Amino acid sequence: MKHNKFIASCLIGILFSTTPVFASTTITTQSNPKLLAKASSKTDTQTSTKPILTVESAISSALASNASLALNAEEAKLISEQLSSSNNLTAGGYQQKYISQLQNEKDREYLIDSISYNVRSTYNTVVLQKLQIENYQLDIDLKTIQLSQLATKKNLGLVTELEYNAAQLELSNLKSTLAAAQSTLKSNMTNLGILTGRAIEQYNLESTIEYEPFTVKTNAIEPYFRGKVESYLEHKHALVKSQENHMFENYVYAPTYAEYLANKFSISSTETTLENTEDSLTQALLTSYSNLLALHEQITTLEENYAFTKNQLKTYSLKYELGLISKLDYLNQENALKDIEYNLLSLKNQCSTLAEMLQKPWLMA
Repeated sequence: MKHNKFIASCLIGILFSTTPVFASTTITTQSNPKLLAKASSKTDTQTSTKPILTVESAISSALASNASLALNAEEAKLISEQLSSSNNLTAGGYQQKYISQLQNEKDREYLIDSISYNVRSTYNTVVLQKLQIENYQLDIDLKTIQLSQLATKKNLGLVTELEYNAAQLELSNLKSTLAAAQSTLKSNMTNLGILTGRAIEQYNLESTIEYEPFTVKTNAIEPYFRGKVESYLEHKHALVKSQENHMFENYVYAPTYAEYLANKFSISSTETTLENTEDSLTQALLTSYSNLLALHEQITTLEENYAFTKNQLKTYSLKYELGLISKLDYLNQENALKDIEYNLLSLKNQCSTLAEMLQKPWLMA
């Protein structure tokens, strides 16, 4: 019994030294305390000696090597040169070139936001998938022990062949799920490597995911998102307006009525397209915001479930210490808590991703 108490106290110490993931600022993934201890010390050393690639460093690498940003910089030089050599430009031509310069500057901001978003999203996906794979592996370890126990019970006639086969099939399905998850992880690590120009397998990633709840005042929801979209399309509208005001500036002769109608139709079509884009993007943001509020509700429910399961684990710990349940029973309950923790972390990551898109609608365009 003293031996049992010593093991139980170690289990409790490992488990309850971790911090709950209810914080609204930074969420840190916690490693499973694998009491089955499969990993070798050599593997642990190899992992720990890898340098850490932070999400900020990953984003910086992606920005430094991005071809679209380089092209944007070339365009900026071109427009600047055209403006400085404005003798050959009409008043309308100069105005439109100046608007294009403003749009180029905005496009650069949008590109930086888009690249940063893609890197952060892929980075966090890799972090979450690694945690999920860890949970899958522990689940397989526990199911393997359970299957071994069932084999003994089957030989003693305590369980049927059908029950044993069902457990065998469940273990096989878990292994298939693990293999699929590992394949997806490999693909996402490759994608992250392409985005950053780094060999991701040579780094450890930070196991932290930023989360900050995002809400808009109820009576200001539509104006807020429409204002975001209008700001995004501001220079495009200004360019069309300038083209309309200087429609026939380059004509050396009086345009025919047909030419007038053709130019007017072209400008009207462009303006209508922009207005439709504004309406559809605003509607998409409103729909996405409703989805975000639903995710907030799911997080609240899952946090309550997490707290309940964690309290249950305390009871299981006491029962294990008293010898009322097996080590396997305790570990299964602990793994259930880890699954909820992963789901909670995944939901909060979804919220962060969606909140960023809502505040930067050009990410959805």
